Amino acid sequence: MRSITVKAHAKINLVLDVLYKREDNYHELDGIMHAVDLHDTVSISVNNDGLSRIDVSCNEHLPVNNTAFLVANEYISSTEIKDSVTISVEKNIPSQAGLGGASADAAAVLYGLQKLYGALDVAELYRIAEKVGADVPFCLKYINGGCARARGKGEILEELPPICLDLLIVKANWGISTKELFDSLNVASKKSSTAVENAVNAIRSKSVDMLISSIYNALEAHAANFCGEIRTIKEELLSIGAKAAFMTGSGSAVIGIFGDKQSRSQAGEFYRNKHQDYFIKAAKTI
Repeated sequence: MRSITVKAHAKINLVLDVLYKREDNYHELDGIMHAVDLHDTVSISVNNDGLSRIDVSCNEHLPVNNTAFLVANEYISSTEIKDSVTISVEKNIPSQAGLGGASADAAAVLYGLQKLYGALDVAELYRIAEKVGADVPFCLKYINGGCARARGKGEILEELPPICLDLLIVKANWGISTKELFDSLNVASKKSSTAVENAVNAIRSKSVDMLISSIYNALEAHAANFCGEIRTIKEELLSIGAKAAFMTGSGSAVIGIFGDKQSRSQAGEFYRNKHQDYFIKAAKTI
């Protein structure tokens, strides 16, 4: 039996713009994603017993066709591997938060299987990643950290230098289904995103202040109609010292950027006292 353990890092969207709805019913996106140190832990064991079986367990409920299973099934089906594969996922990234937890888990499984077998080329790995989820290619490419501009469905990646940010992640009890949110959108067509271009320039010049002025999420106002706590958390974060506050991805997690660890710690204490049932996590970009 051979095994490997992989950290599945969450991502945040520093900018997310929705340009138009495509003919394939996906939305054309443009934005900037950055990996953060919040992570799930994915352990993979393989046994050469000829059974061709995939078992996935988790400390939280997962759907039968979860991303860890789907990506493992795609990998095994693309090879002549006949082993039993056992996958254990320890969840720390909340679901329906816009933090890419399921995508990160899928990427970690794909990365781990490739480390164990080395059976596929890079193009095939990313074909599987894109098939399983739009954020999986980013999570795979930047499995150990990084920043990129993401276009298309999110799979067209342009590497950017990482930028150091102290973050507080806050999520109320309510989550938002990515599919339901996008299905309910009515997007006027546009060709490019000024917010993304400005943020790219800010990151390349390592200017946190310029980046903060460019942060934008085209889904935020719409998502707040599903989960009103998004507006409240954003206002609270700004009132207690955050330099910026914004929803990540399709929500419902809200990210506060802080200028120093002390003010971030005080903000975290505020939420732990006021909203003990919220998900509250200090984090940093990696």
